[in-house]
Amino acid sequence: DNGVMYTTYSRIYTCIALCNEFLRTVEGGKFYLTEDLMPLAEEYKRQVKVLRGLCYFYAIDMFGNAGYQDETMPAGTAPEQWKRADLYNKVVAGLEEVSAEWGDSYAVPSYGYVGKEACDALLAKFYLNAEVFSGVPAYDKCWAICQKIIVIRDYLLRKLMEKQIKIHNIPFCQKMP
Repeated sequence: DNGVMYTTYSRIYTCIALCNEFLRTVEGGKFYLTEDLMPLAEEYKRQVKVLRGLCYFYAIDMFGNAGYQDETMPAGTAPEQWKRADLYNKVVAGLEEVSAEWGDSYAVPSYGYVGKEACDALLAKFYLNAEVFSGVPAYDKCWAICQKIIVIRDYLLRKLMEKQIKIHNIPFCQKMP
């Protein structure tokens, strides 16, 4: 009876369906990609899996037990209802796999694209809520992945802030290295 919640649920599952359709299309060879474009297609598939994981985060967070559907299921199939803990475990396993595919590199993606940082940040959100979502706390995993993101990004953030400070305070920053 609540239009806002109905629309939210519909939007989440529309996004999941679009992600699945993209994955089916790329994996089914419907784009007729040449060999030199395959690495880019693999990158886009990883990005789409992270976006789908974000949609599942919203579904689990807002609705608890939610439907699950991935690219292996035919388009138009009604999602199978899963328990919150099972859905959490499935989605987290998928995100961990995607993060591992990216390796240890935290290359900065182009503006508007998803990178390893976004994937790991989403994993941190899942781990932070693991006790509610699955009944098993994962604060240690959350801490570890956040530390990894912070350490990798610390250098770049420090350089960015240094630039910002120097731009507006040139006379005062003469002694900065």
